[in-house]
Amino acid sequence: MREEMSILRELAKEGKISHQDVGEMVRAMDEAERKSVWEEEGEFDPRRFMAKMYGSYSETMLNDIICVERMRCLRELVNALRTLTGEEREELLEKVEALSLPDPAQFAENPLMVNIDYLRRQKGLDVLQTLAAFTKLGDFSNCYEMREFDLDKSREMLRKSAQQKRAVEELKLSLPMRNGDIVRLHGPNSVEICQAEGQDLEVIVEKICWADTEDEARRNAEAMEIWTFLEGNRVWIRDSRIHEIAGFHQAVNLRLFMPIGTKVAGWISSSAQAKDVEANMALSVSGAFSAENVVGHLTVDAQSGSVNITNLDGKAAIECLTGDISVEKSRADVEIKSVLGDVNCDRLSGSCKAKLIHGSLTMTDTCTSHLDLSTKTGRIDFDGVAMSGMSYRIKSESGDIEMILDERSDCGLMAESEEGSVTCTVFKDKEEERRAIGHLGPNSIYFNVRRGSGGMSILSKSGNIAIKAKS
Repeated sequence: MREEMSILRELAKEGKISHQDVGEMVRAMDEAERKSVWEEEGEFDPRRFMAKMYGSYSETMLNDIICVERMRCLRELVNALRTLTGEEREELLEKVEALSLPDPAQFAENPLMVNIDYLRRQKGLDVLQTLAAFTKLGDFSNCYEMREFDLDKSREMLRKSAQQKRAVEELKLSLPMRNGDIVRLHGPNSVEICQAEGQDLEVIVEKICWADTEDEARRNAEAMEIWTFLEGNRVWIRDSRIHEIAGFHQAVNLRLFMPIGTKVAGWISSSAQAKDVEANMALSVSGAFSAENVVGHLTVDAQSGSVNITNLDGKAAIECLTGDISVEKSRADVEIKSVLGDVNCDRLSGSCKAKLIHGSLTMTDTCTSHLDLSTKTGRIDFDGVAMSGMSYRIKSESGDIEMILDERSDCGLMAESEEGSVTCTVFKDKEEERRAIGHLGPNSIYFNVRRGSGGMSILSKSGNIAIKAKS
């Protein structure tokens, strides 16, 4: 991608192609790279792909992963230093000063994705020390974000943040909306989406600034403007920050009271939550996202942090770069894509399509009309009903699969592992098992569950497959 971008820049500079043509070509290449992340077979290497994230600026997914993990860590530490008091705060500052480069040898023999998975599971200062160790590893030698990382600069930034003062200013806005209108957001730090009682969009804005003195922080908060304007069926809400949207000195938090039948879309630089609301949402978030008791279509692009959805009625498309995903008590048709993180689904009754690059997938108490589950590196656990006449596909390239079938299941089932074992304990005795199971090969079986209506395909390249009856 780097070489192609360089050629396009030269052609545009020489006037051989227009800037509009450059944009179209870049978008086409970007889309091809994004598609290959989810469709290419074999080992996944994040150094080869553009990140499938809104606003991604880097040339490889690895750059984006390192960037979001570093920002997640610094955000956690800055918030802790600004909220803790007394001995707890002094203790954390002492630990910041004591940061040192750990021995990188402990990571040297690990595959790249194992080290990245270890990084995402760390908290606070451990993230900074792990990043410092990774700067000495060859896997990260061409990673721009890693070359820019400096432990001393991070320590200095945290030291200064701990000394800053805080000022807060609030205001309320009311904007008329029509059925089908869209609220467009540009970079607020956090957003809470609620249900409005009337037809107007009600907005509560919290502006927060940090500076060396209280007076400076207050002046900065007063000077920050909130802009709202109409554009066709769009109501734009943004603020006057230009360079500080993803920084640590200013923040804008919003509470949106959305009229029924409206939509909200845009980019949120930290976290978002929606509760007890009927609205369609298409949001890109850099941090955590949660939705509870939501009716509507939901599209979420998340960089880091967890995605938690409970009691959704509609449709959902969830994509996460690094973070765990949880979907519970959902009647929606759900599509999930995760690069680095575990996915847990409980009590789903709509269809589910999930593709994971590196992480485990767990489905409990499931009664869905259609399943298409796959992971490149990770385990799959399924506990639920295979409904009559429906289609189920479960695949893991390098992970075990355990299927626990409810007694109401009805499907023709085929299971095959290229290098692992296949075991089945759904039958009451050996005679029943002998009559029912057919063997396609040494590591594969097929049989009918009840009448054999519908189909279930279970495949693993190197993992073991276990099929059990629910007790």
